[in-house]
Amino acid sequence: MQNLTMTDEEEYTPWFYFWIYFGVWITIGFIICIALIMLIFTMLSFPFYYLLYQKNRSKEEASPLYPIQQHFFRWSNILFSYYTWILLISLLCLIYESYRENLEILLFYSVVLAYILSSAVSPVFNILLIFLAVKRFSLFFLEDSERFLNLKSIYLWVSINFLYLSSIFCSFYIRFQKLFLITNNGTEAYIHGISFTNEESLDFIDNSIMNVFLSSEFLSAISVIAYIPMFKKVQRLSYLPSFANSQPEKYIKYQILFIFASKTIILLVSFVGSETLHYLTGLSKKEAIFVVTNIATFQMTPVIIQTTYIFCNKKNVRALISYISIKPIWLHLKRILWRKTSSINAVVPLEASTRY
Repeated sequence: MQNLTMTDEEEYTPWFYFWIYFGVWITIGFIICIALIMLIFTMLSFPFYYLLYQKNRSKEEASPLYPIQQHFFRWSNILFSYYTWILLISLLCLIYESYRENLEILLFYSVVLAYILSSAVSPVFNILLIFLAVKRFSLFFLEDSERFLNLKSIYLWVSINFLYLSSIFCSFYIRFQKLFLITNNGTEAYIHGISFTNEESLDFIDNSIMNVFLSSEFLSAISVIAYIPMFKKVQRLSYLPSFANSQPEKYIKYQILFIFASKTIILLVSFVGSETLHYLTGLSKKEAIFVVTNIATFQMTPVIIQTTYIFCNKKNVRALISYISIKPIWLHLKRILWRKTSSINAVVPLEASTRY
């Protein structure tokens, strides 16, 4: 084992040592900043997303896209509740020092549970994003596609839950065993590039899961291409009065930019974060990419869902502006104050005439 370690150390380049002493902390700081920005954006945009969804719900229930939108809406609620829980526990850790140890344990298990959950649901998120892009493209270009793609809610619900159950079973089976092995043996027992399982059957299943997930991540990233022909076709029809008023090409462009930017951030975080995780823990590069990409996808999916919905059309953007604008609040206060002033002015002459 000593010979293996020495050989492994001799293969390291000066870049490796530079990365360990400087790059790791720069990378960790970069990832933390990105995570905090996305968390703040998710928390701030969720109330507007919730209000817009509830406002449009009655009109969108007949849409072929509604079952997937409803599913993503429920997940946004769950993730918003989870982030609120994490922030609350973190705040309590700072306030109550006497209970800090117990709260830190609770926080640790909450984060571990989120990681295990992310490895199970992130592939399904990607599959649904791909299906949503294909469905929109088909509905836009193929006239008869609605008959085939307009699945009943019960069938789609069964299909989605089957995907979740399959992914959860595989992920929990692998992740729990790996966490158990890491807890018992520690990362020091393994050299870089060697799996934590040391079992061929478990490694085969794990590699298959990672390949499927990374493939779904790649396909969901390139699924944005399906929106480009839609944008081009709508752009050619922009001279029509109905199109000129609603400007659908502008909001399709927003969808493309939001999805592309989100997937680019996931790719960037996965690249720099996986290198750091590989050097610090001894995970193979593929496994490190899988872990970091899982977490990044889990956190970025609410951003994709909420931004693409809020900026999907002119009506939603106008409603958003009305929600965040100070003018309606000022006009409301002005009406209240004006009513009070009017009622006071109406009483003054009456009191004056009685006095004299």
